[in-house]
Amino acid sequence: MDKEFDIVANTKPYVEDILGNPSANPAKDTVIDQVKNTFFQVIPAARKVFTLVDQFESGDIRIQPSKSFEKRILQQQNTQTRKIVLSVFGTGVFISGTQIMLQNQTAGVMMMIGGGAFTLLQARGIPARRRRRTHPRPPFMNGSND
Repeated sequence: MDKEFDIVANTKPYVEDILGNPSANPAKDTVIDQVKNTFFQVIPAARKVFTLVDQFESGDIRIQPSKSFEKRILQQQNTQTRKIVLSVFGTGVFISGTQIMLQNQTAGVMMMIGGGAFTLLQARGIPARRRRRTHPRPPFMNGSND
């Protein structure tokens, strides 16, 4: 949609032609007034949206996420990094087990099973322990009927 497009000015001749000369019909006048009011409210809003999008795309508008959002993203990144490192470690134990199996079959198989299981559990995502609340529960959640 063109930012400079003025729908009211462009449609005015067609609307006047369809409606003809203004008559004394109050229902028709009410509808026309409501349509005009709607157009006059929608068109500036659309222009504001286009201006906002242009400013956002050009970098004039910057959005600052909340600190809790940033903290949550960092925690998720830390968790994923830890899972990747542990999965690589488990894979290393598995591969080492394949090499050790050439010398000692029992030790090699044990390492392969342990490393494989460890890697699969890391990749699957063992549910983390639930963290305890650092703040007290509200009185209505304690379950007491005072």
